[in-house]
Amino acid sequence: MALTKPRLPKFARLRHALQDASIERAAVGIVHLGADRRILRANDVFCAMLGYDRGELVGRTFQEITPPDEQAAGEASFQRLLNHEAEVVNLEKQYLRKDGSLIWVSIASRLIPAAGGQAPVILSVVVDIADRKRAEQELERQAGLLDHAHDAIFSWDVDGPITYWNQGAVELYGFTPEEALGQSPQKLLDTHQITDNGHFLTELKRTGRWEGELSHIHRDGGRIEVESRIVLVQSAGKSFVIEANRDITERARFKRALQASEGQFRLMAESLPQVVFTASADGLFDYVNLGWLSFTGLSFAESLGAGWTQFIHPTDRDAVVAEWRASIATGQPFESEFRLRAAGGGYRWLLAKAVAVRGADSRIFRW
Repeated sequence: MALTKPRLPKFARLRHALQDASIERAAVGIVHLGADRRILRANDVFCAMLGYDRGELVGRTFQEITPPDEQAAGEASFQRLLNHEAEVVNLEKQYLRKDGSLIWVSIASRLIPAAGGQAPVILSVVVDIADRKRAEQELERQAGLLDHAHDAIFSWDVDGPITYWNQGAVELYGFTPEEALGQSPQKLLDTHQITDNGHFLTELKRTGRWEGELSHIHRDGGRIEVESRIVLVQSAGKSFVIEANRDITERARFKRALQASEGQFRLMAESLPQVVFTASADGLFDYVNLGWLSFTGLSFAESLGAGWTQFIHPTDRDAVVAEWRASIATGQPFESEFRLRAAGGGYRWLLAKAVAVRGADSRIFRW
């Protein structure tokens, strides 16, 4: 025993020296707090975080470097450790720097019990998370902007649940964020694809994006048709999907009604002996009936677009084209008498009339 006693103090000094070196060389802030809440020790990293010299910081209480509205949470964490209610307490908070600015930190604290005649100490490891908090605040700001968007915008993990649901989605589908978050979007909305341009999930995984029309269900059980834009995003090694949808239910109903009406119109037009045509909003022929084909001797393909104008008598052509363009520009009815080359090769006089067909928004979509 006489041989080993002299080595204990030396070993203890060596251990403390190693501990001191590891604290000072740590890449994170390390601080010791006494039971009176005063800072007993702080390494260079922690001092630099707060902008103090070590001599200015040691002896201050943690309340002095904590914003008033966060002191209660800090004291509660301190008490939990002193009362042995938790082995480690984690906390995200702000510190007051010497210059009066605030810095966000993440703290992990534990109690070092009293030993060797020394009082218990709270050891805290402090990490600067200011950059992360700024990024989170920017994301919150962007999310706030998304909540003001008219489109329904939500995000979901690939083959996973919904993770974000904006106000536009609430208004379009009727589901609150509490009802939508954590749910599979395909199951919640009973997704059915309308457009035939490759299955949206398959195309999304293959190309990273998809655009088309989908049918979804509203919270009240009704169906909604949407124009959808879906993008696959890669960030920090993770994949998630952002989906933006616009309600086109009324437009789709109008389109179907128009198609049914056109079918009836063409059936009627084919039975008429008169020459009948329709044109797009920009004045290009997109349909002619059998009466036209019989009168002109032209093929269906030759009659479409603006090709018909070349069969107007040369003397009449410029005036007729000018009148047609004026009607397209103004929306006024078109009416003109001119000579058109007939199937036999000669020209015959005819009276042509056309009126604009307007949609629910009063815009011309056909002649």
